Amino acid sequence: MSKVKGGISAAELNFMISFWQRIAEEFAETESLIFEWQNYMDTRRVIESALAALPEDKKADIESNIRAFDTVLMGKTFEINESIWSDGAESEDDYDREKHWYYYRMNEPVFQAETGRFTKK
Repeated sequence: MSKVKGGISAAELNFMISFWQRIAEEFAETESLIFEWQNYMDTRRVIESALAALPEDKKADIESNIRAFDTVLMGKTFEINESIWSDGAESEDDYDREKHWYYYRMNEPVFQAETGRFTKK
């Protein structure tokens, strides 16, 4: 089984991409727990890390699919001023609002469940 960056196999990457699609199509509207939301958004970061290790000729089609799922998720969420993680985690892990945009987005159910913790941008 071939491996990509971080010891993820090609099959695992394919699973993560399928899961990202499910997150975008289903959970982006319904999830209400912050810890689950954080885990879902971590899925996107794992995919991003794995894609960075792929040769350019293998990346193009995969990135096109990922962007389509990203667009679906963006349509069901909104930008927030804070990272979904604490400020400490944000600086420790060197999150960037542009590169790690998914850590700065949230759906309405999570936002309502975390009243006062986050603000809409």
